[in-house]
Amino acid sequence: MNNRSIAVQSLIHELYVRAGDVRVGDLGCAGVDTDRWLEANRVQLFPGKINRWVLARTLRDRPGPEDLQNTLIAVFNKWFSGSPIDPAISLPLDPKDKRAGVTDGIRIVSVNPERPVLQDTIQTRERLPMSPPPTLNAKSEVIFLTVEFNYRGLNKELAWPVCTAPGIFGVQLKSTTNCPLDADWMLTDVASPLQEAPPKKDVVDIITDETGNVLKPVVKAVETTLYVTFAMAAVGLLMYAAIARSQAMSR
Repeated sequence: MNNRSIAVQSLIHELYVRAGDVRVGDLGCAGVDTDRWLEANRVQLFPGKINRWVLARTLRDRPGPEDLQNTLIAVFNKWFSGSPIDPAISLPLDPKDKRAGVTDGIRIVSVNPERPVLQDTIQTRERLPMSPPPTLNAKSEVIFLTVEFNYRGLNKELAWPVCTAPGIFGVQLKSTTNCPLDADWMLTDVASPLQEAPPKKDVVDIITDETGNVLKPVVKAVETTLYVTFAMAAVGLLMYAAIARSQAMSR
């Protein structure tokens, strides 16, 4: 299904709500109990492997190339926050690390105006067990991001990813953020992993990747400082012992 079809679905739902036919659901998501929806609709995760997704997002915020990567990591942090992690280092959110929560190596493989087809697709938004399927805001243009990431967590499933950004006032209900209708982000397709995730990196490796050779002189300077400190302490002890001995002999 292309972005035009998704937009049509969103518009139909909006007209349906305005007509007064939908009177149930959460306050911030007309017609949908978001807690039940998220509990029923789950995406499969593959621990220790490179997971492959297609995400659809609106262009309501008019993102530039760097904004696409930064907002992707930010929304990953929302989706994966609170997930249990295996014995790996969980660092704070940092777009330069391409890391969020229990995921790292987050990267955009391609950006398309139409929905791409992934090899070995195993889940799609149209085949979720509980309706309605997620839709994006019909008033905005839509693009599709094919993304890959290393999943370091323990859970083998997650609530189907959707996200609605705050409005102009910056305040919104939780049910609005997680509402699968008229969203700004949503998962459309999941593919089976093709390969294992690369070995986990510790903090030193990550800093080295980001700074190149800058880390080596820093480490050398630290080592030199420690050696000088120890040497001065040893000289001080020797001088103290000599003075004490001299005073003892003069008595």
